[in-house]
Amino acid sequence: MLLTVGDTAAASELLKKLNDTSPTPRSRLLHGRLFIATKQWDQARTTLLETLRLNPDPAQAYYFLGIVYQHDAAPDKAAEAFRKAYEHTPQGRTVAPGTAKGE
Repeated sequence: MLLTVGDTAAASELLKKLNDTSPTPRSRLLHGRLFIATKQWDQARTTLLETLRLNPDPAQAYYFLGIVYQHDAAPDKAAEAFRKAYEHTPQGRTVAPGTAKGE
């Protein structure tokens, strides 16, 4: 919620209080979002890639990674990340195989 309303200082303080010795996908995702909000792009990229390795439902991590790649002026990587984000949503999972590329 704090990140949504732009209170990065309060969000940062709250995340510091979390015991992150054993990171969860959710805590890593929140850290990634905080790094984006504070324009720490390298840390955001590293954290979101870690989140993808930990996360069994990575739609949000792929979406935020797409934002990082947009900042990096890497449109192909951004498009791929956004596509993967969509594919990991309920709507994206219902798309029939073979129809995405006009087959």
